[in-house]
This record gives sequence, C-alpha cells and structure tokens, in this order.
Amino acid sequence: MWTLIKAAWMATSTFKNARHYILLVIVGVLAGGAVYAIYTSQARIIASQANSLQSSGEKLGVARQDNELLKQSLEAAQRGQADAEKKYVQLDAEHLANARKLEETERENNELRKHMRDAQQGDPGANGSIPIDVKRMHDEAVRAFNEKYRVGRAGTQASDSARADVRYAGSSVR
Repeated sequence: MWTLIKAAWMATSTFKNARHYILLVIVGVLAGGAVYAIYTSQARIIASQANSLQSSGEKLGVARQDNELLKQSLEAAQRGQADAEKKYVQLDAEHLANARKLEETERENNELRKHMRDAQQGDPGANGSIPIDVKRMHDEAVRAFNEKYRVGRAGTQASDSARADVRYAGSSVR
C-alpha cells in the first residue's frame, strides 16, 4: 500500500495543485478508514458490554426471585419455630401438671396401701390366697363395669385388683 501511495505522489508532481488535492483525498480516505475502524471496534465493544449487562440483569432477576423465596421460607420457618416454642411451653406445663398429679396419686396410693396393711395386720385370713371363685366374680364385675360405662376406649378402666393383691403391695411402698 505504501508503494501505491508513493507512486501516486510521484505521478502528481506534474500537477502542483492536484498534488495537494490528492494528498487531501488520501489523508481523508485514511482518516475515514481510521474513523470506521474505531467505530466498528467500539460498536463490537458496546455490543459485548450490552450482552454482558443483559445476562447480568437476567442473573440479577433470578437472584432477586431466589432471595424473595428465601425470605418467604425464612418467615415460614420463624413462624413454625414460634408455634413450636408455644407448643413446647404448653406441653411442658401439661407435663409438670401431670407429674404433680402422678406424685399426688402415688402418695395417696401409698397411704391407702399402708392403711390396708395396717388394717389386715391382725387378720389371719389376710395372708391366705384369694379363692378362684372370688377372683372370677371380681373379673366379671370389672368387665360388666367397663361395658356399662364404656370406659377403656379412651379413659381409665377398672383394673383387676385381684392381680395387684394387697398382701404384695407393701413391698412397693417407699
């Protein structure tokens, strides 16, 4: 290309005014080519940056949606935690009440066993075994009671006290 410019320059030596015009045309063409090269380069850079911004915007949108979902999940978890804490406090209070009630019932049971042991202490028949007919009648009475009052499905049931013989109750008293 340089040789072409040099040959054109030599050919224009005969035309003094034309030489200046040709020089201006060559400089104009070179300047136009440089401007076009800069323009296309900048256009590619801008297009690349626009694509990068667009993909970043899409990623940001997805991240915002994920963030919203995480916030909702966190709020739901906090509500669940608060509900669980309330339930725990309620169950703990019920447990303490039941423990107190059990303690009181055990104390009363132990007192009754002691009174029964004391009452049977001088009775010679207290150490004898319960006849089979008496046990059978007791079982029938318990069964009849449970059927009549439908106790036993969800509540307490009359128990077989013949199995928990009073003679052996003294060994479990504290």
